[in-house]
Amino acid sequence: MPGPFAAFIRVLLVLPLLLSGALPLAAAEIKVPSDVITIQDAIDIAADGDTVLVADGSYTGKGFFNISFKGKAITVTSENGPEVCIIDCNNEGRGFIFENGEGPGSVLNGFTIQSGKAHHGGAVYCYYASPTISNNILYFNTAVYRGGAIHCYESSPVIEWNVISSNLAGWAGGINCYRSSPSIRNNQVTFNTASQGEGGGLRFDDSASVLVNNLVAGNIAFTWGGGSPAARQGCRSATAPSPRIRPPITAAASAAWSRPRHPSAVRSSTMTRRPMGPRSACARTTFPPR
Repeated sequence: MPGPFAAFIRVLLVLPLLLSGALPLAAAEIKVPSDVITIQDAIDIAADGDTVLVADGSYTGKGFFNISFKGKAITVTSENGPEVCIIDCNNEGRGFIFENGEGPGSVLNGFTIQSGKAHHGGAVYCYYASPTISNNILYFNTAVYRGGAIHCYESSPVIEWNVISSNLAGWAGGINCYRSSPSIRNNQVTFNTASQGEGGGLRFDDSASVLVNNLVAGNIAFTWGGGSPAARQGCRSATAPSPRIRPPITAAASAAWSRPRHPSAVRSSTMTRRPMGPRSACARTTFPPR
């Protein structure tokens, strides 16, 4: 039996190196719900480099809201994309939390996150963390204060290829950034509402953000949103569809608002207004020309 004996010898030789850390452990794939029941259970047992793979379905209940990455450099992804893998928070909390120094190796990919509710960041909350948030649909989430979909506090996440639509917050219906430097690329930010203040789609407070090739359209703010010089040159009314549009409030339409202390860079992004009143998304801006 030379084959099994040789394999046994290899295990004896390699095991001490693995235990000592001299050789890295192979990355594991943890499947939900076949290996473990919930996404949080999978993250709890995952190690850096692992992948949590979630099967098609609609998930709700404990372990599927307020999901913490716990500082791990792992990928949490759906098996077949956000259209068929839905995290329904049922207004019991937000979707995902990054608050343990996560970096770009902490990846959230390929989910619909809906009906999340929190004080800040109805779908995703980043606190001193800089994860990668990609290929998701963030839909119909609510924040009492800021960031109906995403809230960033002293964070620098990569936010790319997401659809962020029909979310609601007091300020920043879509994405709110405070003292943050996110990279926001190739997203569709549409039909979000800031019911008490500025930034129907995007809001940047003391932040230096990079926006590239985004569509920001049909958003509403109670006060100001603004746009960018680039957007002002080519404004047009929004025609992007939305499956569930919240009742409009009689106030100024808006795309983005920025406090200018740390200016944001806007490149190849289209910011349009929802034609509701005399103040348009293209009427005021604090973004500098590039």
